[in-house]
Amino acid sequence: MNSSARPEITNARSWSWKQKLVTTWVVSFFKFISGLTSSSVVPNLPSIAADLDIPRGALSILPLSAYFLGYSVGLLIIGSLSETFGRLAALQASNIIFIVFNTACGFSQTKTQIIIARTLSGLGGAGPLCLGGGILNDCFTPEERTSMITIYALPTQISPAIGPILGVLCEAYLGWRWTFWIVSIASVVLQCVCFLTVRETYKPVLERRANRRNQIQHGERKKERWQFMAALRDDFQAASDRIGTDLARPFKMLATHPVVMVIALYNGVTYGIQNLVIASFQNLWVSRYHQEEILASLNYITLAVGCVCGAQAARPLNKWVYQRLKARDSTGQGRPEFRIPMIAVGSVLVPMSLLWYGWWAQNLAFPLLPDLGVLVFAAGTVIILNCTSLYLVDAYKHHSASATGAVNVLRALSGFAFPLFSERLYSALGYGWGNTVLAGLSIALGWPLPFLLWQYGRRWRAGLAPDE
Repeated sequence: MNSSARPEITNARSWSWKQKLVTTWVVSFFKFISGLTSSSVVPNLPSIAADLDIPRGALSILPLSAYFLGYSVGLLIIGSLSETFGRLAALQASNIIFIVFNTACGFSQTKTQIIIARTLSGLGGAGPLCLGGGILNDCFTPEERTSMITIYALPTQISPAIGPILGVLCEAYLGWRWTFWIVSIASVVLQCVCFLTVRETYKPVLERRANRRNQIQHGERKKERWQFMAALRDDFQAASDRIGTDLARPFKMLATHPVVMVIALYNGVTYGIQNLVIASFQNLWVSRYHQEEILASLNYITLAVGCVCGAQAARPLNKWVYQRLKARDSTGQGRPEFRIPMIAVGSVLVPMSLLWYGWWAQNLAFPLLPDLGVLVFAAGTVIILNCTSLYLVDAYKHHSASATGAVNVLRALSGFAFPLFSERLYSALGYGWGNTVLAGLSIALGWPLPFLLWQYGRRWRAGLAPDE
């Protein structure tokens, strides 16, 4: 490494606060668009099925679920590639893939075409999700991340609630194909903003580039006219010896790291339940409460409000708990375990709110009551996903992109699988007992998790080599 390089060149944490804030906002809006398109097709599913001859049942949910299948592949690959080629290159390349295939969804003429296009758009859409945690780690200290997690995560968490409203409006006035095209147009605009405002954040890549510039300045290396091509060539050369290791790391983490395993399992179930609720929410208000499509879609606002409330409540509480535990620690240093108390809060809110929402909906109570249950459910989900993300970033630092990618792959697979049986679950058991089953599953996995991480998390991590 070039020791004389200025800190702001080789360390994103030395950037101005404005530059770091712009980077965080751009990445968060990439995540917003990815989350928006994941759920925006929910109101369009009947029209898509009718136009493309998709049979009723689980197959009719595939235009929604296939996106998460692509997610699961992208989450494993993109995070690893970012640790070789840099966060920015991986982010921009994945978004281009997303734009191309999300646009193709709107031009699909058969069920095969839309399922393939949705899967590949999900692969590209996974980029912001698995890179965001790593970029946050690159730019901010653990204490700063506690404050920034709301800015970083909130747009993503409200987008699945806003998506169905976009889908209903497009269905009513433009046709379902515009649901995809509008998202693609927004993504193109954001891609242009990213090109103009965001710089590379990953420290090893910044150090490698600074070292290359230093060699040129001191005559150790011939200056080349096309610096971009030279940099790209060097990145591929550096990657050749480690690309296999980088691609294998998320799989290895998922298979051998107990911390990653337990968080991945719980996050997967929580995210799957969230997507199941989103997939069935419109049908509840249209079929059981007999509301008009546009009016029914407004109930998704309660999901967005719940996400905002959960994020706003979690941020100061998480910061207060973290600082208090840090002050009490004998070393006076922060530890990933200081995120665990808020994970415990979320693990209580999620099953409680599922029971609330399910039984009020089953008994056709006044609409505000099941809406309030969904609001609390969204808040609990946000707390869990935010705090487990912070835990992983604190614990795995430079390999945080691979760790979050490994965890998020199970989230994506659950997001693919859970909505497929939503119709059958509620048809067989109703909303009351159906949500009771989901609440029981959440309790079985979520309530032991804080204890396991607090008691054994540090020991589990200590038994692993730094690069494992």
